[in-house]
Amino acid sequence: MNKLKHIISSFLLFSASTNACQVLSFEEEMEDYKETKALAIKHAQKAAKEADTILKARVVNVTERVSDENSTAQYFDVELDKVNVLKGAFFEGQRLFWKENLETITIGCSQSMYIDVIDLMPSYPYLLYIKDGEIIRQNDIGPYFPTLTGEEELELIGANGL
Repeated sequence: MNKLKHIISSFLLFSASTNACQVLSFEEEMEDYKETKALAIKHAQKAAKEADTILKARVVNVTERVSDENSTAQYFDVELDKVNVLKGAFFEGQRLFWKENLETITIGCSQSMYIDVIDLMPSYPYLLYIKDGEIIRQNDIGPYFPTLTGEEELELIGANGL
């Protein structure tokens, strides 16, 4: 129920704001993309330094934990397979989690608002940054078009000596 309230609030705030999104020229779109990519690189580098474990893995199952109605965060447990450890250690069957803050409302059209969003889907391969069992960053690995591709991110963290 909390999540629904936040979605409705976000929609109403977004709808009420006349300057929240604009039609951008090609040049403005490219500038936004460059700025967003630079921000994604900074976030990936920061996450690589903070993470005690970095994995390439496929998500097998995502389970939402039951929380009380007044909670400000929602937790999800994640099971993985096809795990390739790039940094740290991972034990077969180890469960990881991520936390979604239910109080955050982001309004805007820039891709940058999605840089640190974690949303894992079963059967998809990901690059995962983990600290103390919590997934702190993710990126898709595959034929998608994120701001910073998983392949680019693998090169980036490889260049930083991981």
